[in-house]
Amino acid sequence: SGETYFQKTCSCPEGIAQTERRTAIRRADREAEEHHRIEGLWASANIPLRFINMRLDTSPILLTHPAIIERLRQPPSPFSNDPNAIDPPESVCDAWAEADAIWRASWFLYGPFGAGKTGSAIGLARQRIELDDEIQSFLFVTAPAMLSELRSTYNRSRDDDAPSEQEVINKYAQADLLILDDLGAEHISS
Repeated sequence: SGETYFQKTCSCPEGIAQTERRTAIRRADREAEEHHRIEGLWASANIPLRFINMRLDTSPILLTHPAIIERLRQPPSPFSNDPNAIDPPESVCDAWAEADAIWRASWFLYGPFGAGKTGSAIGLARQRIELDDEIQSFLFVTAPAMLSELRSTYNRSRDDDAPSEQEVINKYAQADLLILDDLGAEHISS
């Protein structure tokens, strides 16, 4: 009859179809929420337009230096979605947990101008955001812009509505994910 009792449907064809429809709707809702979260983070991060669609899989560096892109990817999980799979040994799980923790830690990408550091950092950020639903804030800023924003707080009257030095510092310090680009460029004079 397709009737629901305590969130269970009967095992008749109508009940099975109803359960499948409900499952598909829930899955679509979760995917839409996740897409909205990711796109919201991406839109508010202040990423330069030329990098907005950057992904590790589409990075130009993938063609010239695939080992670099492979190093930026999350370590593959030893855990399988297959219910019949044998659990990996504890040593494998420990090694993966350590590699994953290192992958989630801070990254420092360096190299000459035009090497692809910014695009790689943004591609890495996109991968992190897609894999970690705990990331709720993401910012992209160049070091000179951040320092300029900090300097603008100096010698300001307390009556001013602009953010204080501490508020600017907190904005960057409290971001779950921060790309600080062009570090060192603040010392280059034209």
